[in-house]
Amino acid sequence: MKAYRWIDKYNYKNSFKIIREYSLAKQNGKSKLFCLHPLLWPKYLLRLTLVFFSIILFKKSAYHSFAQLINTPFSFIESPKKTNPFISKFKDIIATLFGYRFFLEPRLLPLLNIKSLKQVSLDFPNHENPTVSIVIPAGDDLAFTYNCLRSISENTAREIPFQIIIVDDCPTDFSKSFFQSQIKEITYITNEKALGLSACYGKASGFAKGEFICLLNNHVQVKKNWLSSLLETLQDKNVGLAGSQLIYTNGILQQAGGIIFSDASVTSYGKFEDINNPIYNYAREADYCATACMLLRKKDFDDVAKFDLRDYSDVELSFAVRHGLKKKVVYQALSKVVCYKDFSAIQQDRQAIEKLSENIGVDLNLYPKPNDVKAAVSKYFGHRIIMIDDNIPEPDKDSGSVRLNQIIQILLSLGNHVTFLPNTGIKNSRYFEKLAAKGVQVLYRFPNRNGMLQLLQQQLADINLIWVCKPHNYASLQGYFTDKQKIVYDTVDLHYVRIGREAKLLNSAELQSEANSLKDQELSFAKKSDLTLTVTQDEKESLIKEGIKHVEVVPNIHILSNSNEARPFNERKGLLFIGGYAHKPNVDAAKWLIHHIMPTVWEKDPAMVVTLLGSNPPAEVLELASEKVIVPGYVEDVSEYFNNNRIFVAPLRYGAGMKGKIGQSLEFGLPIVSTDIGVEGMNLVDGEQVLTANENLLFAQKILTLYNDQYLWEKIRKNSIEALLPFTPEAVSVKINMLLKSLNSR
Repeated sequence: MKAYRWIDKYNYKNSFKIIREYSLAKQNGKSKLFCLHPLLWPKYLLRLTLVFFSIILFKKSAYHSFAQLINTPFSFIESPKKTNPFISKFKDIIATLFGYRFFLEPRLLPLLNIKSLKQVSLDFPNHENPTVSIVIPAGDDLAFTYNCLRSISENTAREIPFQIIIVDDCPTDFSKSFFQSQIKEITYITNEKALGLSACYGKASGFAKGEFICLLNNHVQVKKNWLSSLLETLQDKNVGLAGSQLIYTNGILQQAGGIIFSDASVTSYGKFEDINNPIYNYAREADYCATACMLLRKKDFDDVAKFDLRDYSDVELSFAVRHGLKKKVVYQALSKVVCYKDFSAIQQDRQAIEKLSENIGVDLNLYPKPNDVKAAVSKYFGHRIIMIDDNIPEPDKDSGSVRLNQIIQILLSLGNHVTFLPNTGIKNSRYFEKLAAKGVQVLYRFPNRNGMLQLLQQQLADINLIWVCKPHNYASLQGYFTDKQKIVYDTVDLHYVRIGREAKLLNSAELQSEANSLKDQELSFAKKSDLTLTVTQDEKESLIKEGIKHVEVVPNIHILSNSNEARPFNERKGLLFIGGYAHKPNVDAAKWLIHHIMPTVWEKDPAMVVTLLGSNPPAEVLELASEKVIVPGYVEDVSEYFNNNRIFVAPLRYGAGMKGKIGQSLEFGLPIVSTDIGVEGMNLVDGEQVLTANENLLFAQKILTLYNDQYLWEKIRKNSIEALLPFTPEAVSVKINMLLKSLNSR
């Protein structure tokens, strides 16, 4: 409903302003009574108006937020130990009414009183050989510690074996009973008197069994995938410490990594900002991460002790890992924790930092000057590249995404900072997270496409190179390009060639006119660019003949499969085709195969089955399904199909560039029958690495020959695997590195 979207839009913007203005005022020394300041009254009026319209329009989410508060006997924010439950409930309702709880985490756990805590229990799995030891110093308020433990239980992937170590620095009779009898399968350590964090961590390390140690404050609640994201970050041996994104209970950002300045002062990056802002939502190096939630190898944790840390503060640990152990400190935005404490407000001891820098031999003057946040964040970036395509790459759905995804990984491995802009602005969470986890900043709609383009414009002054894919993306965004950046135009395939071939096949004057217009456009973009990329040598030569000077080939990129699940010739049966059916040449190929080629094959072998695999099959492909034709649609893991079918068929009658499906079949060593257009650009020879045919009868004959000749099948299989060597990531990485160096030297 349009009215609902309007209400949500303004509720979001207005509530964020209310929370941020109040938070900034509190940070600057104002009291809690600032919430009554007249500056906030217009925003309160708008918020109340929006609530009123939500109620009269029966907007369910409005009723749900208040019902959740009323039906839960305890506050999600206020500790029952410190505040009367009735007062807490009243404060929560008022805060919700005036927008202060608009971003409240839906799965936040209520804070229980002592009576309720006596009735709860948790049972953690018992792992003899845990991967991670989670160390939690317990404070004097068990409600926070219990919720921390419960959030771990609910949000930690079951495939990760972990150990919980509770260090109770001020035990009471109840806390001892609680941890020993109500929380099962944890390691419980007590200090008879309060020793502080440093001693607690040191003591816990002696009980830690895991390869990794996670320091987790008891005043946090972890969110889904919090630990798996940190573990994935530390799979890079060059990373020594990874920390989470810290979120206030009111739903705004507390810290996206910390910053150290040259005078040993520190600050939290992103404090009081919107957690959905793209600039805070990807993995990147940081000066330090908070001990609210950080992960490091146990060996590294033990090794930093030699640097004489004073109190194992956030900054000391991170500083020692980076400069003492010579390893990276990484802020991992995909690991998120909600914080009941303001860890960003904890004062760091400048003298301790200065002493540590002297012990390790680090000149603090190498850090940016105080308050130069931009320089502090970007000092780890290296060469900055923006890549532009239609959407975030979906490598399990189309070959163009496979190539682009591999190029991004190569650029990262070469030390570049990569920003990716999907021209649609769509943030597909699954594929977004894969890029963000690797350190790619993705500029998505925030809050809309105009907001995304504003973020692009803000960053362009610091960008060294723009890598734009496909002519329509170049056309729509070229107004943002400036003389300060080098421009790489990646054709992906020459669109005018593909449309021209389709026009010839269908004898369409309209398509030929479109192809001619596209040719003028693509040649114009190529001439404007500092470098134009094609995926095949033939297309490179075509552009050179058209007068384009700087043209190079960056082909499709393929990883050789070492699968042990591939079956021998006599254990395989059936034909396989794969393609993203949003691409018209794949629809044409599927229809030509079933309507014009397979009838001849079925005359000789009526039992042969064809599988038409791939995403987005339209009705005209789905209608091909029968007892002999299987149309499964999108399948995430296609290895079973490639390892069990006997032949891959790719009867492509038009298209351009390298065909990813051919390379994918070569990866699995699955022998191929295709057309000349299908195998172009890969230097495959008919009868050696592939069989080719361009008309119905001959294509059918070659299918039957390869299907029944084991010697030929094994010869093609062996040769096809060797044919992939020029297209491996290692080979293409050398080429891209050379191209970037050449481009930068112009």
